[in-house]
Amino acid sequence: MAPQENSPVKDTSDTAQASATLDRTYWRVKTLVGRDVSGELNASVAFRNNRLSGRAGCNFFFAEYSEEENQLHVEGITTSKKICFAAVMQKEKLLLRTLASADRFEKDENGNLVIYSSRSDVPVVFRPISRTEMPVLAVR
Repeated sequence: MAPQENSPVKDTSDTAQASATLDRTYWRVKTLVGRDVSGELNASVAFRNNRLSGRAGCNFFFAEYSEEENQLHVEGITTSKKICFAAVMQKEKLLLRTLASADRFEKDENGNLVIYSSRSDVPVVFRPISRTEMPVLAVR
């Protein structure tokens, strides 16, 4: 039943969308420290069942996450131990540090995920992707 104009019950569909859960969403890194790295860093993130996993560039990573409204908390990040080119490793470390210190998120007007960190003034921006675009080892 739809609320009437003078009813104290409000339609919360906009609010529900604004605070939509990250569960079962998949993302590819678009920008790090305000710079587009989509052509130079193959990094992706999956949020599933309070587990965060993905590819940070060279290595795969896994962690636990919790969210409440637009607050995000990530803990216990573990990674594989491959060594790559220094430029990729540097971006990978930056991404993982940002995720480890994440404190809030939002979705922008283009549907991108924006994650803010207590360690950086500039958020990391992710563009949405499908589950099939995620590396197999990152989605378990």
